[in-house]
Amino acid sequence: MNISKFGGIGWDGADEFERAYGMTLPMDYKEFLAKYNGGKTPRTDFHSRKGGSDVRYFYGVGDVKESFHSLALEEWLEQGVLPVAADSYGNYFVMDVSKKPGQMYFSDHEEDFALIPVTGSFKEFIRKCTSEEVDMELATKPIAARETWMIEHGNGHRITDTLRACWQAEIDKYTGMVLERVKLS
Repeated sequence: MNISKFGGIGWDGADEFERAYGMTLPMDYKEFLAKYNGGKTPRTDFHSRKGGSDVRYFYGVGDVKESFHSLALEEWLEQGVLPVAADSYGNYFVMDVSKKPGQMYFSDHEEDFALIPVTGSFKEFIRKCTSEEVDMELATKPIAARETWMIEHGNGHRITDTLRACWQAEIDKYTGMVLERVKLS
């Protein structure tokens, strides 16, 4: 799986996160926070026998775009689970932090956030996530160059303000993004 990490918080930061919320994290997830502190996961999907979904991002600690602090974290922790990632549809991937530490669930908002077991550990969850490679040169190609290419290939009539807006959104999303493979011990 590829990730554009928010920046690792180190083992001390992961320890501090545990203490702040009175929980013990499984080592594989603690390592993930220490190394990556969450991040964006473009073109990433999770697959299991029970179905799947995309994975938009993993939550991080502190002043990051997708922070745990944007969630009603105490409410989740009262249920014994920690949301660790989100999909594009308003659902969460959550980890048990009480009864079965590390057990991963899909929390479906259309089912009143029912917890559907998906893997027995965070590391197994990561292994079941696959990322389509992103051609960063193409994804950040300027609008003028895209227009020129379309015109040269006989598709100039398809260029619209809506298409330009889509191109700009893609450029904004990928400019400055650095992707790396998630590697856990």
